[in-house]
Amino acid sequence: MHESVKAREIEEKIKDKALKKGIDSISKVVIKVGKGEGESREDIEHIVKEHMNLKNFDIVEESIVLICRNCGNSYTDIESINCPECGSYKLDIHKGMGVEVISVA
Repeated sequence: MHESVKAREIEEKIKDKALKKGIDSISKVVIKVGKGEGESREDIEHIVKEHMNLKNFDIVEESIVLICRNCGNSYTDIESINCPECGSYKLDIHKGMGVEVISVA
């Protein structure tokens, strides 16, 4: 069930981007996937290949970037639940979440 929901979301994003660009037949797609999204590269490849029957695509992975609300430090070490500078646990995810269709051709 989870895969079907994610597949529909990605397919909808691709079709919306193609519609906005006036593309009827999609030949290539570039997708950015945040590492914090919880989807593996293989899962996204499967969705694009099997659900949309697209063979020409690239997947760009975006690292997670956290920003401490207390001191403003930004870091990518998500193994720690505390800011390495001040020790605060009040963190915001600045990058690395979501799935975005970068381009459609």
